[in-house]
Amino acid sequence: MNRLNRYLLLLFCAAILFACQRSNTTTIRGKVCGYEGKGVCLLDCQREQGRTRDTIKLDADGNFNHNMECSEPLEMYIYLKYLGENSTSIPIYVLPGQTLSVEMEGEMRNVNFFGTTMERYIVTPKFTGKSANECLYLNIPYKIFEYKDSNGALLTYKEYSTSVERYQDSLKTLLKSCCKPFREQKMEEIADMQLSQFFSYGHHLAREKYDFNSDKEFLQTLESIDIDDTANCAGRNSIAKYYIDMVLAINPTLYEGENSTLKTMKYLRDKVSNPIVKERVSDAVMESCLQFGSTDNLLEIFEIYRELSGKSDIFKENEKIYNGVKNILPGMAAPDFIVEDTNGNSVRFKDIIGNGKIAYIDFWATWCAPCCAEIPHMEKLAQELKGNEQVTLISISLDSDKQKWLKKVNEDKPSWPQYIMSKESEKEFDEIYNINGIPRFMLMDKEGKFIDNNTARPSFEGCKELIIKHL
Repeated sequence: MNRLNRYLLLLFCAAILFACQRSNTTTIRGKVCGYEGKGVCLLDCQREQGRTRDTIKLDADGNFNHNMECSEPLEMYIYLKYLGENSTSIPIYVLPGQTLSVEMEGEMRNVNFFGTTMERYIVTPKFTGKSANECLYLNIPYKIFEYKDSNGALLTYKEYSTSVERYQDSLKTLLKSCCKPFREQKMEEIADMQLSQFFSYGHHLAREKYDFNSDKEFLQTLESIDIDDTANCAGRNSIAKYYIDMVLAINPTLYEGENSTLKTMKYLRDKVSNPIVKERVSDAVMESCLQFGSTDNLLEIFEIYRELSGKSDIFKENEKIYNGVKNILPGMAAPDFIVEDTNGNSVRFKDIIGNGKIAYIDFWATWCAPCCAEIPHMEKLAQELKGNEQVTLISISLDSDKQKWLKKVNEDKPSWPQYIMSKESEKEFDEIYNINGIPRFMLMDKEGKFIDNNTARPSFEGCKELIIKHL
């Protein structure tokens, strides 16, 4: 092959390669709403290799044109982080080599949020492109099924499930205009809807003291679920876990007087035969309890859990957390760590609690919107307890940026002591106190022992009375 032919062949191969690369370049363009030139807009995606997050560049007016490599259809989210406490995510569906246009409008509206009217910033997107129908489907508002009729009478399960079936049919109709991969995936989700709504219905009616023994269809559905089938125990929110919750809800005398986690562990121990189900469900329940649950009866709960699981990798991780958490149970002396005051002085935690005073402690951070929302309520509480020598209020920031913390403190000028976690104590504090969400409030007695390691926030009605009753 002469030099000219080789050169032409290379050009041809490069052109083919370039064309292939271009075919996988997906463009997402449009305009966001409520943008004032500050903050970021992100593009989130969960792929097999893990979660990815890219920044979408916005111009001064909120316009954007974002290119990305995409070899398969993807469900993604445009995260309007710049909206702060009104931040929201818009689900989208993109196709390889295609362009999706997204135009957004936003306004403040009063919305019903599980029975409570709240003012929220509502974003309404409009889509143009080959995947517009898929995007519209993803943005259908969450459906809440009524469990009472228009006169307030409780629906039977047959009546409730019929309304779910009608909604399923309407979704199937919408899916007809969507592409095959999307349609197949969502049809599976629609098929699972009846069972998930079955548990929702059951919990609603259990709170209404409904007589389930008179509802043949409900009991038949419940009895059709095999608690010992390992296919029903995948993940934290498994069918097996929902089944146990449901059985306990409609049989309130079963393990009466115990908290919900202890009831679940006892049910697994006494009523479930399959050891794999016992292990997987108890792993998930214990993980959730250690991260977000109450520490009431934790010692007893963990011993039952040790019997149910004991050898799994998840058990080993939970045990590490438990070995720290068990040191902050009511009645235990608070494990010590080092904080810094606003002047940069190092102070031991044990020296700012106890000393004959009840200590109400706020763990927070400047980047946490709910934390900052509690500050005015904390100030009000401080003024109401002003002059009471038996109580002290303390705030400890978990910020990594000390200057940002100092700036916030100087702006707010709180009337109670402010501290920030020291760098040298961060790791030990995380391992022992296991705070997975803030704001987190704790109550210590006059000797520096825990009364409650997850007590009421100052915005909650009765917070002051809760503190005073321990004086």
